[in-house]
Amino acid sequence: MTDAEYELACGHHGKRPSAFVCKHLLSASGGGFHWGIDEQAPDALCPDAWCDACEKMLRAEGAWTDRAVADADIKMVCELCYEKFRERNWGDDSKELKRVTKAGVTFLDKRQKKLEQQYKLTGYDRWDWNQEAGQLLFSQAGQRRLFADMVLVGSLSTRTNAWLWSWANPSTEESVKSKIREVRRYGEKHHILKLACARWRATTEQDAWEMTGAAALLIGAVGAYRTPSDSGFTFMLLTSVNWAQ
Repeated sequence: MTDAEYELACGHHGKRPSAFVCKHLLSASGGGFHWGIDEQAPDALCPDAWCDACEKMLRAEGAWTDRAVADADIKMVCELCYEKFRERNWGDDSKELKRVTKAGVTFLDKRQKKLEQQYKLTGYDRWDWNQEAGQLLFSQAGQRRLFADMVLVGSLSTRTNAWLWSWANPSTEESVKSKIREVRRYGEKHHILKLACARWRATTEQDAWEMTGAAALLIGAVGAYRTPSDSGFTFMLLTSVNWAQ
């Protein structure tokens, strides 16, 4: 199975990028959710997915044999339907999600207070960040005051009400998002949907700050920063902060 590269006319959501799922996920609830990472598109928003029953069959067969493929009876759906099926079948991950986000927010809050006391990050009249350099610069009255090494965590879209991890954003340079893949691996290992999947429905800045806090805890950071855009906000972690020369 491969990730679709074309659009589908969905009866519920209109013309949207397509994805592939086993037939059972279309009607199941709590049926489990597994996905396969395509080496040609490892950061796909909607990797091909199947349920627990198909996973059991796949393990018994040892590969996607004709029998396993026939049993899965793969269906093409739009990306938004895919996300709905994923949420409905994923399973309860609330306990571990709550633990890691709570610990992350506490961790980040302490780091932010210390950073603000030392550098007064919120007191500068201009900021600029550069992906190629991996830096966030703070200026006052046209003079550079601080520079920070940064990692892009993700973005919150106020247009689509969605959180997108930086590792799944093709417009983000690999050099400033590679560390965030550690968060993805943690999510996959502990089966935490919001940490493992590329994009999910998010409606508040609190959602984004919880993800940023979890990332700060998991990869280590001295602080974080949020910058606005026409379509929402970008969240980043600061790995070091220094006075400008």
